[in-house]
Amino acid sequence: PQAVSVTVGERPVELDVVLGGAGRLAGSVVTADGTPVRDAAVTLTNVHGEVVATTRSGREGGYVITELVAGEYTLA
Repeated sequence: PQAVSVTVGERPVELDVVLGGAGRLAGSVVTADGTPVRDAAVTLTNVHGEVVATTRSGREGGYVITELVAGEYTLA
């Protein structure tokens, strides 16, 4: 697996990821100073802009999206 850090400002941030094979996507939503963000909306869309999955971050900012097929996605 490869980890990527994303810095978020006042606007939404999109992150493109490419998955090879069925799998899952897990990460954490944190502020610029590393504080976990609870109950943040996490949305995964495909290359057509269609929503594939949605979830919310947990108490410590973590989220997991499972049962993904190979493809290119945008995480916002």
